[in-house]
Amino acid sequence: MKKLITFTTCFFLVSSFAFAQTETGRLMIGGDAQFASAKTSEFDIKTTTLAFNPNVGYFFIDNLAGGIRVEIGSTKVKFNEFEATSTSTSISPFIRYYFLPLSDNIKLFGDASYGFGSTKEESEGDEEKTDYNGFTISAGPAIFLTDNTALEIKAFYNSTKIKDIDGRTNMFGLGVGFQIHL
Repeated sequence: MKKLITFTTCFFLVSSFAFAQTETGRLMIGGDAQFASAKTSEFDIKTTTLAFNPNVGYFFIDNLAGGIRVEIGSTKVKFNEFEATSTSTSISPFIRYYFLPLSDNIKLFGDASYGFGSTKEESEGDEEKTDYNGFTISAGPAIFLTDNTALEIKAFYNSTKIKDIDGRTNMFGLGVGFQIHL
């Protein structure tokens, strides 16, 4: 009987710590890498993007974090025979919610952000800088490899409006990243 009580007590203590990764007052530091491909609706423009997005967040309540994300990306655009490459940086406040624990070490999350940034484009020897803004919505599983480290796999949708250009660029993509919960 004493062993059963000890085992039960240990089980409940370990179980409570298994979900403590996203509790109030904790920090989240990490980032992700993304690959995306897009086509602008009004023109026959094909875009391929590779991005790295470090972030820092704070859990204001259990499972709900808010923070800031810096987005650094490289894009290749093809329009008929014309090709251009660009680099972009932006800053995006974000909010993230962890929900529906699938097991002791897997939680689903949803994430939304709205960012402001600029792009430096180079094509045929010319260089041009433009400003943009847009939002991103993503979701996927966070797989906690340890009590404090999670591997994240996500699908995302991004919609961007470039200053002085009609229409929006919309893209779907996949990302993978790590988060450290302190």
